[in-house]
Amino acid sequence: MELGPKRRGDQLAHRPQAGRNKDEVVEPSQHRDEVGNQVNRRQRIGCDGDREQARERGCARITGREPGGVRFDGEAMAEFGDAFGKGFTGHGAQHYCSSMAIQLKSARVERWPVAGEFVIARGAQDHVDLVVAEIESEGIIGRGEGTPIYYRGEGAAGCRDAILRVVPHLAGMDVVEARAAVQELLDAGAARNALDCALWDLEARQRGVPLWRLAGCDGPPTERVTAITISLAPPDRMRAEAAAAVADGWRLLKLKLTGEGDRARVKAVREGAPDARLIVDANESWGQLDLLSEAEGLAELGVELIEQPVPVGADALLDGVYAPLPFVADESCQTAADIARIGTFYDGVNIKLDKAGGLTEALRLADAADAAGLGIMVGCMLSTSLGIAPAFVLAQRAQWVDLDGPALLARDREEGFTFKDGCIRPLSDPA
Repeated sequence: MELGPKRRGDQLAHRPQAGRNKDEVVEPSQHRDEVGNQVNRRQRIGCDGDREQARERGCARITGREPGGVRFDGEAMAEFGDAFGKGFTGHGAQHYCSSMAIQLKSARVERWPVAGEFVIARGAQDHVDLVVAEIESEGIIGRGEGTPIYYRGEGAAGCRDAILRVVPHLAGMDVVEARAAVQELLDAGAARNALDCALWDLEARQRGVPLWRLAGCDGPPTERVTAITISLAPPDRMRAEAAAAVADGWRLLKLKLTGEGDRARVKAVREGAPDARLIVDANESWGQLDLLSEAEGLAELGVELIEQPVPVGADALLDGVYAPLPFVADESCQTAADIARIGTFYDGVNIKLDKAGGLTEALRLADAADAAGLGIMVGCMLSTSLGIAPAFVLAQRAQWVDLDGPALLARDREEGFTFKDGCIRPLSDPA
């Protein structure tokens, strides 16, 4: 099997080697290790009333078939909701597999190489360290993966150790009780994400149902157009990267910006990819800029949205800035509790399972965003297909999808997602 770097559009799958002790950083290899189951904001809006109307028109509704073609069934969610501790609004409780106590099979760190280099305003990466949790019950194993949130000071080893500290407190619990407890025992972040998603995977396997059904979706997830990230670089290099991405079949490009020379970068990308859809991520770098002027300049270049333009805590800088394209919160919105604080300043939220601390809280956050009339974007950190699998379920209700984590790695797990014609699809989907 060839394990060298591949083009973004032609990723080679593989499986990692299992860790042998808790201090080991495991390099992926050919060892077979089975993978788990997987606003338009406003057009020159002049008042808050118009702003809310634009949000209402632009936002994906939980009961509709747009934009992902799959709706989340309230009755199905009612079967599982309140068992998660805080629960989803209006959902009932029902426990399953109550006699099947869980135990930790493994908590380990894995290192995965990046294809080339991943560069954003905060720095560059040539690899990513992930934390992987495996939970077992009567011979059935559930798996979850988390990517440490570097800007919050997380590290893979610390996340692994947090899992090791928490799991003894879950002794004697079934999978539903454990998932509820995890929400209280761990803060939002990569450790809780890995453990929460492992518990979702375990319950799905115990019950013999796919994850999408357990999460309340009324049909199998379908392929979605996903963004591919164009790393921060000088304009000429970004132009070349954009042209190469389009040649590989990508249709939606996400540009990393830095607050200096951004229009030149976007202009260069537009020259290299004249027909591509463009979104940008300012990574909190526009705090000192004329926000309206920058947004208008990028709108003229065909940019569809601006992600996290201002620093966390400075969100009020967006108040009264009626730009011609939506502002989407990323770092400023981690969990459902943040919606009340930031909802009036943004037009959408980027939901990442690592930020939210798992699928449980990510679903709550999506519900809260939907109720507030905010558009939904589902994104990811650098990750393998194991980490993307639960996010892909949530992506069915998103207006924008940015699940390119595995495509940015030199290689992915076997039985992972495929990326073709700018779309992400499960390997089992027909071509």
